[in-house]
Amino acid sequence: MQDKNIESFLKTGTTYYPTLWDDQIGYFLLMLVFIAPQIIKTPLLPIVSFIIEIVLLAYCRKAEEKRYGNVYCYFIHMLILLLALWVDGWIVVSYIWKIQNIHEIMILGTCAYVICVYVRVVIVKYKISHGFYTKTQKKTYAKEISVGVAIATVTVLRGIKIRMKQEYALKIFAGCCFLLAFLLLKITDLGMMCFYFHKLSPEEQENICGKRSYYRVCR
Repeated sequence: MQDKNIESFLKTGTTYYPTLWDDQIGYFLLMLVFIAPQIIKTPLLPIVSFIIEIVLLAYCRKAEEKRYGNVYCYFIHMLILLLALWVDGWIVVSYIWKIQNIHEIMILGTCAYVICVYVRVVIVKYKISHGFYTKTQKKTYAKEISVGVAIATVTVLRGIKIRMKQEYALKIFAGCCFLLAFLLLKITDLGMMCFYFHKLSPEEQENICGKRSYYRVCR
């Protein structure tokens, strides 16, 4: 491989072993929680989300058998979660505030998020070029994200249970959705790993995965 820094970056991907999301059924049940609020806008939206999720998870299950599939599957799982959180957040906002130009605000907000993704790409490329990944082991944030998801859900459920004002509870839920969506900017790293990995020759891919003691992690 011409760039040893990229090789080091790709090898950090093997630490993203998705033990938390390895059970597709368990993950699917979790996602149902975040698809449910979409019924506020229209019953058709959660049905579409349900179908898309089934297709992606089925494809992800198939990809687990491929080399470097763990990183790819983790990326798909987090991407589905990100999209669900982002859609839920805006649906709740549009439900609470009856603003005439809400769709323009949604577009601007999404554009701002895309800019944040681009900034993250630039940061990761800078780290790669300066050998950051050859010196430091990346830390995964799966547990922290999971705790945040649980807190968001429990907060709303408790708010309803203690008869909190519905609007206040929905504001908390929308805020948690957007906060978690920005925390999930870290999945940009996973997407870049998959992109760089699939540009390698079979011999170079073997160099990344073939020397690992835990074969399943690189499958």
